[in-house]
Amino acid sequence: IASDPTNGNQYICVDGILHLFDRRNLNLNRIGVSCGSSGGSNDQAVSDDQAVYVVSGGNVLRLPHDGTSWQTIYGGGDASEIFVHTRNYLIVYTSYTSPGLKAVKKDGSGTVITLSTSSVHLTVATSDKVFFTEVTIGGGGVVTSIKACEWSEGSLSPTCSDNSYWAGASLATSGTVNTSGGILIPIYRLLRVDGVDLTNGYPSGGTLRAVNPSDGSTTDLGTVPNDFFVFGSGVGDHLLLRGIDHVNNQNDVFYVNLSSPNSLQNLTNTTNSSEYPIFLERR
Repeated sequence: IASDPTNGNQYICVDGILHLFDRRNLNLNRIGVSCGSSGGSNDQAVSDDQAVYVVSGGNVLRLPHDGTSWQTIYGGGDASEIFVHTRNYLIVYTSYTSPGLKAVKKDGSGTVITLSTSSVHLTVATSDKVFFTEVTIGGGGVVTSIKACEWSEGSLSPTCSDNSYWAGASLATSGTVNTSGGILIPIYRLLRVDGVDLTNGYPSGGTLRAVNPSDGSTTDLGTVPNDFFVFGSGVGDHLLLRGIDHVNNQNDVFYVNLSSPNSLQNLTNTTNSSEYPIFLERR
């Protein structure tokens, strides 16, 4: 479920108990900490060059790689998953008392920062920023609010844009791997859809933009067709996106070049069948 980037040792969850596999001596050592979430379904851990951080019984524990004693750095009892982490913070999703997102300092110091008290989707992080979509759902599963939010280390709260959502991310084709902060591959561009229509109770339409995470600059890629919600991920400029047509209950494949304005195209545009690209999706 995690590894020590300094030596390659592996943290393994065995029957709900955390173990450390010493790859040099081929030993499996029982740490004795529960590695199941409070809901029992999500074994969750992340690591950097200092420690491994584990969701255990709704709390978040820090276990230094040097074998010193573990400490509880978040004791709320409602932690479900560690979505992502930045250089100094863990971004923890809470769902068992109420949905939300919190920033927890990796060393356990300071105040836990509440980033959202709503359901959260598509969480992406750089070394010092977090991007997430906040969704509020009313009766009957109707989406009443959707916001694209951004939080930077050092801030007490995120900045959010109404009627917007993060639609995906593209990884850089080259760059420096940063294991100390836990950021393995640099993000090249983020996808954001602005001006979303919620009239029918679901997000659709809007303007698709490529966002440079380092400076916030944008490139307008085109208008998402009415009734479509789009998302996708990839590497570099050329991406295939999945478009969900809520009215006709089907999918189409879209193409976009992140460096080329107005490059959004519907490649399939079918009315009686569904097509979508295959890619790994992060919540």
